[in-house]
Amino acid sequence: MELPDLSEIKRRRIALGLKQMELAKMAGVSQSLIAKIETGTTDPSYSNVVKIFRALERKPSRVILARDVMNRRVIKAHPGDSLDSVAKKMKKYNISQMPVEEKGRIIGSITETGISDLINNKGANKVKKMKVREALEEPLPSTSETAPLNIISSMLKNAPAVMIMDKGKIKGIVTKADLLKII
Repeated sequence: MELPDLSEIKRRRIALGLKQMELAKMAGVSQSLIAKIETGTTDPSYSNVVKIFRALERKPSRVILARDVMNRRVIKAHPGDSLDSVAKKMKKYNISQMPVEEKGRIIGSITETGISDLINNKGANKVKKMKVREALEEPLPSTSETAPLNIISSMLKNAPAVMIMDKGKIKGIVTKADLLKII
């Protein structure tokens, strides 16, 4: 049996959504052995490597869900915020869109593209003084934490982000950049 390079162990484990301990149990080896192999600090026996790769082959691919890729920290804007302060938040947190919340409800969104369009039409000085309520865009689409990745990906074709909601409460947000992290 010709085995793949040992660096494949970590890549495959992560792709399958397994923790080191889970893979160790499946292969009948210790978690510390998995950790040492992944960091390159040990030269494992052939029999242990075979056990690990066989365990990785047995594990069926797990469907990736919204909760697996979502960012749980959601930066929000409010209708009374100035566009200047929102733009500064976007820059600080390296984000390009924000949901707009009022009294615990999402009422719309604000995006870099929307702000940029306003600057082109009205000028930067006027836009700085505007409030979010004057530049409010449609709410971002939303779905549940259990939505599969292919659904999220489809939604992102027409929107800059997808809100992950549960019983009307924000649980997270998924952007196109979040999808790139799983590759």
